[in-house]
Amino acid sequence: MENYYRQTIGSPVVTRSGETLTIVRDIIFDHETGKIVGFLVTKGKNLAVTPIDILRWNKSIFIHDRNDIVEIEEVVKLHRAVEKNISIYNKKVFTKSGDYTGKVIDYGMHGTFFELTCLIVAKSFLGLIFWDRKIISAKDIIEVQKDRIIVKDLVKPLKMQKFQVDMAPLTQ
Repeated sequence: MENYYRQTIGSPVVTRSGETLTIVRDIIFDHETGKIVGFLVTKGKNLAVTPIDILRWNKSIFIHDRNDIVEIEEVVKLHRAVEKNISIYNKKVFTKSGDYTGKVIDYGMHGTFFELTCLIVAKSFLGLIFWDRKIISAKDIIEVQKDRIIVKDLVKPLKMQKFQVDMAPLTQ
């Protein structure tokens, strides 16, 4: 199942017994692997849920109990990713050739494997009017930098030229 960033932010973190503990405020990636290393939660400044502790992820994130919410410093991968402070949402996307593709307005993640699946990118005016929307596969990402994401050069549409095709009648 694929989950999306904008649907996940604000989602409740719920125990197996049904108790809502907190909500998700951000998603932290290891930008070298494209894997989610944690979900930052609102309860406390440096608290997160790691993927290994998640029982199920759909409209809510289900965990065993409140002990599955850990301090960021306790998990090395999570701590390193938070220190780098590189987000994906709202980041500018450029092709390898340097063409501006737009900003990330959402992104998809695999709900079982906890990895980035795609970027949803669009150009915008004042963040209100969007056009030229594209879905870019995570496989096409070359590099995630502090200020931008570099993707493979995309296929550019060509203008159709007027041409004539001789259509011979089908013979049976």
